[in-house]
Amino acid sequence: MSSAETLDKLLRELTDAVTSDDEHIHREITADRVAEDIAGFCTNNEEMINQGFISSRLFSQETGILEILKGIRKDEFTKTKELLLDLLTVMIPKLGPSVLPHIDMVKATCMRLSLEKQSKVQKASFGPLIQLFGLCDTLDADELVALESRLEISKLWNDIADRFLFSRDSEVKATALGHAMDLMGTVAKQFSSSVPPAKAAFGTDVVFAQFINKLETNASAEAQSRAVVPGALRGLSGLLEHFDLPCTCPKEKPRPNEKLHCQSCRVLKSVMILLGHKYLSSISTYTGPRAAANFLARHGGKFRHELLEDHRAVYTSLKGLVEN
Repeated sequence: MSSAETLDKLLRELTDAVTSDDEHIHREITADRVAEDIAGFCTNNEEMINQGFISSRLFSQETGILEILKGIRKDEFTKTKELLLDLLTVMIPKLGPSVLPHIDMVKATCMRLSLEKQSKVQKASFGPLIQLFGLCDTLDADELVALESRLEISKLWNDIADRFLFSRDSEVKATALGHAMDLMGTVAKQFSSSVPPAKAAFGTDVVFAQFINKLETNASAEAQSRAVVPGALRGLSGLLEHFDLPCTCPKEKPRPNEKLHCQSCRVLKSVMILLGHKYLSSISTYTGPRAAANFLARHGGKFRHELLEDHRAVYTSLKGLVEN
């Protein structure tokens, strides 16, 4: 059996598993196993990726991943949905611009799945969109404007802001919120004209403020919601590509231990906490510090005055990071 036939067989098996009339628990076990097999097959088959076989199969209108996800009922096959969404997130950068013709279907599928109750499915639903929107760098200005209008990016921005960033629902998990902020940053970077201006609903001023609040709240060694931190930093990074932080500097410099009101100072202080020895010594994964270092490398020039003023503390944090 050829590689293409193997993948076709696995996709048919998964389609049968999620649509058959067998007992639900057995279908879920089968679907999870086959989804894992599909993920392993696709990610380890560079030759088929280069030849375009995997792209044509994964996005097939008959047995492709998006069709399978569309056919699964809400709040069923949670693990299968998570596996397939994660596979899309991994494969989209590998497949490159060849997947852009499927962007409408990917967006519709991911936004529908982001409405589900399971936080793992919510979180996974943002990954394909983040990666797919990142590919829009390959489009010219006219193509980008047309795509922006067709995908209703302004509505997407408002929906994500309303349901995640400004949600009062205590059930919104940190991982889902972090990925939602990451997606908003990607949208701000790629489709800046769809971002509402300051003073508008979900405009840049309130979104900047909320990103900073989420970053500041969780950028400490004691915080339990560290999954928020990388998303908040990537969200801020995307906004800063086209928008400036609103100036909130007080006339006088705050005294030691006094609450900071300058947004730039608050961002930089949080970044320094993430790069500090206390934080680094209390964690097992480095997604937060890595995001902080990338943020500083990308946007350090916009914080030059604050960096110069606190250059000793900055040097100490960066030196500790290198030595850690």
